Amino acid sequence: MFYLLATKNGIGFELWGSYEDLSSLYNSFDGLWNNEEYLDQPGFKSRETIIASMLYDIRKTFQGNRLERTGTHFHFNDTPYFGCRISWVDGLFFLHAVRYNARYFNINKLQLANLLQLEYWLEKAMYSYDPNGATNLSHYITGGIDASNDCLYIYMRRINLDYFLLNGGKKAFRQLPELLKKACFGTSEYLAYKTELEKDAKKLNTIAPNLELDDDTFDYDSVKW
Repeated sequence: MFYLLATKNGIGFELWGSYEDLSSLYNSFDGLWNNEEYLDQPGFKSRETIIASMLYDIRKTFQGNRLERTGTHFHFNDTPYFGCRISWVDGLFFLHAVRYNARYFNINKLQLANLLQLEYWLEKAMYSYDPNGATNLSHYITGGIDASNDCLYIYMRRINLDYFLLNGGKKAFRQLPELLKKACFGTSEYLAYKTELEKDAKKLNTIAPNLELDDDTFDYDSVKW
């Protein structure tokens, strides 16, 4: 069974599992994106990018290209376990993208079980890091984020960058729910960022969903997880 643990500096969580655990997790969600039939649906391309990015990390993890240990964190055995680090923001947006895309597909019991396990472990990881901060943040596991947003991917990256710039720790963790208001339909933060993206898109003679986040000056490799 896969499991999640909060990172030391509260930037996100570590996903751990055996090869079988993580390959099964990967395969169960692999059918919820990359379907040309639904590309014209509002926000599908943006959600697809979010799902594909997460699944890429999971695949690289069970292929042995991320973290590795012998046995779980709970008891010792000889089984190799593989892990990767994922930000709270990326994890939350992935859950919402999967849940929203499930309406276009016949989600099976394994997919539903894995989705519920991810939600369970994500909440557990949040509370293990900081119960006070988790009280507000955990609400975003199943609600709040507007997954129909056709700019969902760039919203995710913007919020993620804003959170990384806070440098981690419990103080930053407790500010994350405020940052996530930007992803909630109808909030002033959501509307302001939408307006900003539309203005930028107009200058570049394109549409907002085609924009890329300008984060070249931030060193993601220097993040202290």
